[in-house]
Amino acid sequence: MADKGLKLGLRTEYEAVYAYSLAGAQLTGKALEAAQSNEKVHRDRRDDIMVRMTKAGDEPPAEEAAYQLPGEVTDEKSAKALLSEIELRTTSMWRSVLADTTGGDRKAAAKAYSSSAVTMARWKRALGESPSTTAFPGRPLCFPG
Repeated sequence: MADKGLKLGLRTEYEAVYAYSLAGAQLTGKALEAAQSNEKVHRDRRDDIMVRMTKAGDEPPAEEAAYQLPGEVTDEKSAKALLSEIELRTTSMWRSVLADTTGGDRKAAAKAYSSSAVTMARWKRALGESPSTTAFPGRPLCFPG
């Protein structure tokens, strides 16, 4: 059996690929190149998870036809904002999966976590947000009171 965190990871990677395919239609130049490169990373990660699950005797969950995304994509700025938010979701999910994985699956989750955190920071920087990262990316925010 594959670690249960991999199913969560796979679903998040499906969502990321979906979001990148929508956002790419509004991007040009270097932003489009970055989006295409990042989409490939998510596709490769998705494929790797599917192979891991199959080798472990699990059937990967099916991809949804569409995903509920955090906002509409109407222009370049909204496309970058969507991708920043998707990378935050991906970073948060992979961070949470670390506790539920072991061995090679945990190593893959840690790599996915760090990769998504870096990509999130790049999209935040592209939006002009500062700071573009935090000490513990993907960690839920806690407010006193």
